[in-house]
Amino acid sequence: MGWQIYGIGAIAVLSGALLVLAVKLMGWSAEMGVGIASGLGLGLVLLVLGYFGTRRALREKDMKAAMSHALGGFFFRLVTLVAGVFALVYTGWANPLGFALSYLVTVFAFLALEVVMVQNALDKGKDDAAMPR
Repeated sequence: MGWQIYGIGAIAVLSGALLVLAVKLMGWSAEMGVGIASGLGLGLVLLVLGYFGTRRALREKDMKAAMSHALGGFFFRLVTLVAGVFALVYTGWANPLGFALSYLVTVFAFLALEVVMVQNALDKGKDDAAMPR
């Protein structure tokens, strides 16, 4: 396994630490709790859906389709983040900072999972190519 997983894992941990720091500096409130819960909830739903989609794309052994899925999914997550923050700023329903930081934690966690999945698929492809026929 390459170094990428450690870098992305470190970013996910730092994002979580940033979330804790933001809660400590801004103070805990019901709005912050709703923002964190909504960010984690949406992020986990997209993580599960992305996992199954990536697994299906990698099973087809078409790396172009897998890369398209990965980049499209990442773009979709960024658009969802921006739309969620704007919606929370506009409605005032929850704290947008709590939403954004908790959502980013799940985005980076999924990115780490995706790197592991692609790395395993590439390693399996190398093993299959090395096998004599």
